[in-house]
Order: sequence, then structure tokens, then C-alpha cells
Amino acid sequence: MELRVEVAGGRATGPGRRTVAALLAGALIASATAFGPVPARATDGVADHLPAGTACTGAATKSAGFLDTLGLFAESAIDCLAYYGITHGTAPNIFTPNSPVTRWQMALFLVNAAPLAGVDLSPPVDQGFQDIGGLGPSAQDAINQLASLGITRGTSATTFSPNSLVNRSLMALLLHRFLRHSAVGPGGVSARGVTPDDTIFSDIGHLTENASHAVRVLFEMGVTSGTSATTYSPSSIVTRAQMAVFIARMLAHTNARPAGVTMHAAADRVSSGDTLIVQVSVRDSNRRPVAHGYVDMFTTPLSRPMASFDSDGLCVDNVEAVFGESVCRIDPLDQRLDDRGNLLAVLQPTDHLAFWAWTGSAGDTFVFGGVPSDMVRVSVWKRAVAVGVLDDLPPTAIVAPMGETIEVTVRLVDEDGQAVEDQGVRVQVSTTFEINGIRQRKVVRTYLTDDKGRVELSFTGSDPSSARVGDTVRMDLDVDAGFLDVLDRTTPGVVNHDAVESRDAWFTWSDAAPQTSTLRLAQTVRYHTLPKSAPGPTNLIRASLTDQYGNPVPDARIEFTSDDPDGIGSTAVSRPTDQRGIATLRYLWSSSDAAAERITARLAGSDLAPVSVRHFWARPERNDASGLGVVIRVADTLRNRIVVADPTPRTISYTGKDRFLLEGRSVTQAVFEEALDAGLYGRITYTHYSPDPERVSTFDLTSSTSGTS
Repeated sequence: MELRVEVAGGRATGPGRRTVAALLAGALIASATAFGPVPARATDGVADHLPAGTACTGAATKSAGFLDTLGLFAESAIDCLAYYGITHGTAPNIFTPNSPVTRWQMALFLVNAAPLAGVDLSPPVDQGFQDIGGLGPSAQDAINQLASLGITRGTSATTFSPNSLVNRSLMALLLHRFLRHSAVGPGGVSARGVTPDDTIFSDIGHLTENASHAVRVLFEMGVTSGTSATTYSPSSIVTRAQMAVFIARMLAHTNARPAGVTMHAAADRVSSGDTLIVQVSVRDSNRRPVAHGYVDMFTTPLSRPMASFDSDGLCVDNVEAVFGESVCRIDPLDQRLDDRGNLLAVLQPTDHLAFWAWTGSAGDTFVFGGVPSDMVRVSVWKRAVAVGVLDDLPPTAIVAPMGETIEVTVRLVDEDGQAVEDQGVRVQVSTTFEINGIRQRKVVRTYLTDDKGRVELSFTGSDPSSARVGDTVRMDLDVDAGFLDVLDRTTPGVVNHDAVESRDAWFTWSDAAPQTSTLRLAQTVRYHTLPKSAPGPTNLIRASLTDQYGNPVPDARIEFTSDDPDGIGSTAVSRPTDQRGIATLRYLWSSSDAAAERITARLAGSDLAPVSVRHFWARPERNDASGLGVVIRVADTLRNRIVVADPTPRTISYTGKDRFLLEGRSVTQAVFEEALDAGLYGRITYTHYSPDPERVSTFDLTSSTSGTS
């Protein structure tokens, strides 16, 4: 029987609609397969009973340090088994992956895995094997324990043949019997309930009925895939590497999970309104199930999940409870784990989210990094609201070389700009070519989006005369997707202003010789915070030079100057462009004084227009300072920093504990940062500012020079 618990709607910090509904959550009391993977329709040659999770996750993915498994197909499986203590290698940092597995070694592997998989082992009792006395006590005990359960059997009534090698047929028998004794874990399938339907292996007909059945069941469960599409190679000897892969896949169906909290979502992307099954497991430091413990679950935005926590790891913004009354706090309405330390939740996300699960005692508060927790990321397919039009031209291209093909993609996107994979949406594309000023007939075609939500188009400007130089071919492109908006993401902007002839841009092909056409200037950061004394930090700037086709122009000389002698100064510093068309300059700020430096780059000996950027050498704002409608120069929300200037540049910092306002209206930190990133407000007011994270400062974004009106 499965316990189903209706879940009340949780609370959220910050404004906005609920983005996830917890339809139900259940502690899987007896039937771990009630919401396990749904078997595929029985199809010959297809594994129909794959697990929905894995034991090799979280801490079980860390390297075990074996030097002879690096890059091996079985490396991750070997690391996983080493984490669980199932194998320890053959020597320090050595696993010997290509060595064969003996019968006594296989017994040890399975006994080491048994407690993790929920296999109940009785104390060892002599099973009458007279040829195992030369083995160590642990190997003898393992053989006797497995034999008492019928997982392993002797080669006769009195012999075990411990040094005989394990072949793939025997491996299948052992793992199948082991799975029949194990506890089914989250997302796993019971081997007792699998009826194989495949007949793909042509080389197992001579095996015993039990061995053939075991091979076919393990195939259905995804534990083995054979040595080819039609062969299993039952007589082939199993190596230690192959053994690790077999056991790692087998453990996915069992209750083995790493220490701490682990989560597994049935999918990392769902359609809006669809249900999503999330499995949560909790294990103690010895990887034993934590029964009946509390589990709290909440969500944060997928794009910036860590931004919801302050510097102390506490939940401060854009956090929504999935179940329970309190956000990021364990309360009596939170769910409890079952007897096996697992919990299943059926959710209905409506937005891109990061799901967090953690455990503790009643009344505990979530602290990122301070409590056992895990997180899974889930994207949501939403309804398409627009089509984006893109091309494959270089970003600085003005024209394309004559005869080359321009690839254009029209793709469906949702309100967040994410791709929508809807098939069969009608898109109308109109093209008009113009050859040497002579306009051709407009061509209108209708396309349907493919299974990726895309229409792929190719256009080529054919040279009207290869014997003549100076030809030009142009093409106008119009896109109509009915009620959907059209977003122009093409390099020349050919879709914008289609209704205004004088402003409408066209794709252009030319056979002219390459000429330098575009100079760009960029810096790695827009500001530096100055130390108390000179010299200051170094700044790195790059100028890029391309021709009209967007190709780099190497071996040109770029001259850098600035308006401040403490930086580059007015004396030009020349640097050559490399094969990528990039000239790089690193220079030192020689003063401790704050300033806004304007940096300019010119192409030496050319009338190409120079380009400039401004760099801010800023000092930290002093303690208890105030600013009234100060101009914002840089919004660095990734570092919780803002550069202001009036005119001297200064940096102010904020934490989740501070108070945030927009034109005097109190808002959350996330809304404040969204406004900063969008540049909606050009000024900021603050009073009695303190860089101390324990003190609360108030920041008010405004458009007024006098602060909030």
C-alpha cells in the first residue's frame, strides 16, 4: 500500500504567482514501484524496465584516485563502487581493471553491496564447502552468507571452486538472484516483477532456463546491453571493470544512495502543467537509510539559484515552499521519509525552477552549506509567444562573400526566450532578390516548424558574372508567423523595419576585395576597486579588427590612448593585431586616486573612426556616507556591487539583509537587481551607508537627482 498525502500550498518570499503546485507527496511505505518508471510498451529488443534514478550520484561520483582507470569506460562505475566500499582496489591507487574476477572475489563484492541494497544477511554458517579453507575469513563468510540465501551455489555439494573465473552467464545468475533479495529503491524496479519479452540474444539458447531467464531480465532492467546487438557472449570472462559496470547499474534499482540528501527528477524538462515525479533519499554518514525524518522542499529561480541566499546561507528572496507552512523552515506540515529513507513528490511546475530538498529536525532553518541538502534543475516548455530569426554570419559582418550560403533559422521561443519544440507551426517567409540594382520578383513560401520548433533556410547570392568584379546581390527577408511576434536576431537586422523601405536592411553578397571595416574595443571588467596606496591594479583591454565579411584582420597596428596620465595617457601605445584580429594591452593604474578614464583605440594610418570605452577606477564608499540621486555607472549584481560617480567613482556593496526601494517603494533584492540590470533607473540614493554586512543599509533607485520625490 502507498500512503498519499495531500499537500497544502506553500508560502513564498517576494511577489509573484506560485510557480509550482505540489499535487501530492507520499512516503513510499511498501511499494517503491508505485510511482517507479513506467515500462515502455513491450518492444522486442528494447529495455522496458529501466530505473528512474541511480546510486552513482552526488558524493558517489567523486574520483576514487585509481591511476589505472582514468578515461576508462568503467571509470565512473569503479569510482562509485569504491565510494560505497564495495571494492578497495588491488593496491594503493591501483584497481587493475582488466584482471578477471574469481568466484570468491565476486562473493565479497556482493556481500559488501548487500547492506546498501537492503539484502538481509544472516550471520555466516558453514555451508559445507571443503575447498574454501585457504581463503581469508571475510571471503569464507561472504561465500557462506550468499550460499545460505541461495544467491551463490557451489560447483558440487562440497566444493565452491573459489578460484574459478566468473563468466557472463554466471554473473547474470548472481546479479538476478541478488536483485530478487534486495529492497527496491526510489525509481527502481523489482526483478521479481519483470517478465522479459525480448529474444534479441542469439547465443543464449544453450544456457539453462534459469541462466537464460536471468540474462533476459537483466537486459530489460538495463543492467546489461550485451556485447553486440544480437549477442551476449555468456562464456566470456568478466573483468573487474566490467564487474563494476554491472554492479553499478544493478544498484540503481536498489535502495543504495549516497550519504546525505540526494534528489532525482524523472525529467529535467517538462511541459507547463505536466506532472513531475521527484524522488528524495536521505542516508546517514554510514549510508544507512534515515527513516521517518522530516524533508522540506522549496524552489528558487533556475537562472540564479544561489542569489536567493544571503552571505550567511539563509533564504532571503525569491524562495517558494513546495510543501509545509514555512519557507526554508521545517514545520509539522512538512513531509516525512518512509521506512527506507525515501520520499516521493508529484509536482506541477509552471516555470523554470531549481528544486531544493533538505532534512533536519522540527523548527530547523535552512542554511546553504550548513544542512544536508540537494538540488535539481527543471526547465519548463512554455507556449510559444514569438519566432526568433537568426543567421550564421560573423557578428561584425556587413556583407557575405559572393557565392557563399547564409543559413537562416526561424525558431519558436517562449516568454523567456527559450526554445519551444512545437511541430507544425505555420511560418510564412517572403524573399526578394536584387542583382546589381535590378529587383527580382518576390517569392512567398509557407513552412511548418519541425520537431525542434524550427524552420531551417539556406540562401545563396550567386555571382552574375565571375569574369566581372563589382557585382552586388541583395536579398530582403520578411517573416510572418501569424499571431506570434517576430524577433530579429540576424546580424544585419534584415527583419526589422520591413514596413519602412528607407530603413529596411537586406542581406548583401559582394565580390569586392576584403577591406578593413569594423574596429571594436572591449575590456574584461568595467571598473576596479583601488587599494589604499598606489600603484593600483592592472586593466586589460582588447581591440578587435575585422573586414566587411566579418573576418579578422591580422598584422595591423592599433594605437591606444586615454585622457588620464595615471592610466595609458595621451602618448599612444601601439600593439599589433594577432591572427584573430585582436590587439591586447595590459597597463597599470599608477595612482591611488579615483577617476573615470576614457580609453580610445585607433587603427594607425587609417581614417577608420576611433572607438572609446570608459573605465572606472573606484574607491570604496566611506562608512556612514550618504548619496542623494547619485549617478549609477556600473551595476555589478553578480558581486552585489554598484559603482556610482559624482564625478569621483566609488563602490557601494549590499547584502540580502539590506533594505531595497524603487522610487521609495519597498521591493525584494531580486526586483531591485532586475531593475539595476535593466537600467531602468539611472540614479541611487543611500543614507548612512555601511559596508558592514551586519548593519542594514537602505538603497533607493530613482530617476531624480534629488532622490525619492
